Amino acid sequence: MEKHKPLWARKISKLQAEIGSLKVDGKNTFSKWEFISSNQLKSHLNSLLPSVGLICIPQVIDHEESIFKTKKGDENTRTIVTMSFEIMDTETGYSYKSEFRGADSDNSKSYAQATTDCFKRFWFNLLCIAEKKEDSDFKTTGQQKRSELKTTLNRMVTAFKTLKISKSDLEEKVKKSFASFDSNDVDKLKEYYEEVKDGSN
Repeated sequence: MEKHKPLWARKISKLQAEIGSLKVDGKNTFSKWEFISSNQLKSHLNSLLPSVGLICIPQVIDHEESIFKTKKGDENTRTIVTMSFEIMDTETGYSYKSEFRGADSDNSKSYAQATTDCFKRFWFNLLCIAEKKEDSDFKTTGQQKRSELKTTLNRMVTAFKTLKISKSDLEEKVKKSFASFDSNDVDKLKEYYEEVKDGSN
């Protein structure tokens, strides 16, 4: 089965490139912080996983609960869950398994929220998902655009590594240093990636 691992890795790289970043679409009005909802993440995964021939089987394998007192003296419940995630390639049967932990505190929903937290954190880490805020001033700054370009390029370098193509190889392909790459070069690299990937299958 190990011979199928490179193909599995290429599929994960493709997922990373496809998702990139997700917009912040949820808000905790009590704690006043914003977040990426699990519904949005699951919606993307439900569409993208089958498109590359992968399936994910999550399972809670352990959990622990503890009671603590808040600053107001009220009792609250904190739940920590341990989940296993099996990501299987439906074409080759190659399977990757990993365990991850998540936690949350709530009197009536701590278990469900801890499970959601674990699921989100696993995928955020595996696919390097970044937050994308909808603040117009934030989006249009030159600094933000350069940051997004750098993030995209770094993801592409990671994807090319699975095809045994180094950063120096990409510099040779584009005929300029990596630090000078712009959005047009990104488009060229995307086309190049598809060509090389198709040729390696």
